Amino acid sequence: MSAAPQPGDRVLSSLLQPLAPGEAFRHWPLHVTVFPWFRTDLTTHDLQQLLADTLQGIEPFTATMGETAHFGYQSEVPVRVVLAPNQFEEIHQRVLRAFDAHPDIKIIAPEHIGPNFRAHVTLHGYEPLREGDIVACNDLQIVHLGAIHPGGSTKEVEGEIDLGKPHA
Repeated sequence: MSAAPQPGDRVLSSLLQPLAPGEAFRHWPLHVTVFPWFRTDLTTHDLQQLLADTLQGIEPFTATMGETAHFGYQSEVPVRVVLAPNQFEEIHQRVLRAFDAHPDIKIIAPEHIGPNFRAHVTLHGYEPLREGDIVACNDLQIVHLGAIHPGGSTKEVEGEIDLGKPHA
């Protein structure tokens, strides 16, 4: 069972509505969660380097949106599933192996990883995505939970990993 995310916890996403590092938000923009909440004391630079090394050789790609499904504890969350196979799955598996092997990274949502991972976009009712639409992924964002407050939370884009480009 998942632990509730705490301020400072991170998630790896592909933001389909781009935000720059340092930008904060309350409501998630369109995104594909590539790896669910995890906890680490690694610096942003060290985490970006680990992810860039892990994802070396993966180039920007496109994926096709599939059917609507319902996720969540009681299947109450509508999502648009990314058709499989897709490159998000490969990224997820690589990151899972890297995080499992790293002593300073704790996965806090284990029921949503590995064989239970399905790339998807959560639908909030305002998304323009339809079945058959193509989405592009050129980079990934590390998003951290900034603060929890009544009625929600604030998240911030902490860093970015450009696919297909060397990372210094």
